[in-house]
Amino acid sequence: MAGEAHLLSDALSCLMSEESPTGVLCGEEAPMAVRGPVVEFEKVKVTKETDKALLCIIEGKEIWMPKSQIHEDSEVFKEGDDGTLTISEWIATEKGLV
Repeated sequence: MAGEAHLLSDALSCLMSEESPTGVLCGEEAPMAVRGPVVEFEKVKVTKETDKALLCIIEGKEIWMPKSQIHEDSEVFKEGDDGTLTISEWIATEKGLV
């Protein structure tokens, strides 16, 4: 019962601010946890975004990157971002980047 009260309290806090006391992002999807090895690409620019993916310019190529494969340490998460993209090694291989 105490756990349910804590969750309700977090939900109410979330409604009143952009971030809950537990660090859960409110009003947008939090990045999913990417497990396993990761790879980084520098100087990545995000030019478009859908609910599920980002269109990234990586090493001069336009590549759709599933948001679920972006690591929480990445610097790019939404349209307009630029910086280091950290993704699962699996998706980097699937997309022909490694």
